[in-house]
Amino acid sequence: MFYRYSKFELKILLLNRKQLFLGLLLILFFPIYFQLYLNTDPPTLLSQKSEESEAQSIIVNTLPLDLRDTEEGMEIFDNYTEQLSIVKMQIYYLSNDYGRETSEYITEGLRLNDLRLKMHEQDNPHVSSNLTIPREEIDKENEYLTYLQDHNIQEEDNPFVTSQFMMTAMNMLSGIFLFAIILLICSDIMVYENDHQSVLRGMPVTFGTKALSKVALYFTFITGSLILGVLLGTLRSGLKEGFGNFSYPTLIYTKDGFLAVSIMEYSLYVLLGMVIAVFMTVLLSLLLNVFVTNMYGVALAGFGLFFLPDLLYLLGIKAKLLFPIKYIDVTGILSGDLALQFGDSGIHYWNSVFGMLVFSIVITLVLYVYNWLVFRKRRI
Repeated sequence: MFYRYSKFELKILLLNRKQLFLGLLLILFFPIYFQLYLNTDPPTLLSQKSEESEAQSIIVNTLPLDLRDTEEGMEIFDNYTEQLSIVKMQIYYLSNDYGRETSEYITEGLRLNDLRLKMHEQDNPHVSSNLTIPREEIDKENEYLTYLQDHNIQEEDNPFVTSQFMMTAMNMLSGIFLFAIILLICSDIMVYENDHQSVLRGMPVTFGTKALSKVALYFTFITGSLILGVLLGTLRSGLKEGFGNFSYPTLIYTKDGFLAVSIMEYSLYVLLGMVIAVFMTVLLSLLLNVFVTNMYGVALAGFGLFFLPDLLYLLGIKAKLLFPIKYIDVTGILSGDLALQFGDSGIHYWNSVFGMLVFSIVITLVLYVYNWLVFRKRRI
């Protein structure tokens, strides 16, 4: 009966124009976003180093004139001027591709960070806090440069190649945008039953069978659209700008701090997290459909739940029980932004995956208990 009912549900799903449109939007998201992204001017290593050079020039030019009158002052002056010299050399390496072959960019970068850390130990004397690079950012760059050095990887400065673009696109999709698409697709997951109770009541199908069929179909439909969209985006960007290097590093937030991993590993983390997030959100939508019979009410309730942890946090309440809903922002977790937003260092990747799985189990138990109570009430 599960198979026959699933075929019936599949026909309803495929005949629903709203679902098809949203599925197509998910499929075409990456190719369309790539075309829009080509018309932007994203930051590059060269542009970032140019900004660093300007800031370092301001530091050197505003140092006290009598700073070199003492030995200690001379050391400080030499440190800041050497930093400026290194940044200018890095710009030269990037502009002429020289550093890519000799790894001078990397070794100079590590030396630059050592000089910056020495000034941090002295509280960055004679320099405004607006011009100093935070210690955390220095540690992150050291991790990044060390990875490049250990794996003998050349610097990548083209943000449009597939390896770089896909990270940007995943960051754009992750979070409220993906949650909204899933919620809107599943907002009427039980509406057909509610509108045609007289017809479907005679079918010998339990609520559990219906729920399992619907979750499986909608989960497959959404994840299939997502994976197909990733493949199309990869092919589109790769043919246009090249595939880039998926061994190139990016930083992720862990319980032990920031860690450099390859873009391929990062992408797998994001896709796994999104798949689990899709499953959790489909279950959540089913639960909302059980208690809210109107599709607009389901969408409104879903968005309310998504923003409720933010609202409660503003009121000084950490609603950790609702945090799994926020974990759909997988890239926000990997970047550490979500941990910073809620002031909770425990919000990292594997904790969030575990949290979403547990939340999914809780929703399943609530649905089971609700069905049991309804069945018991009918028998009485």
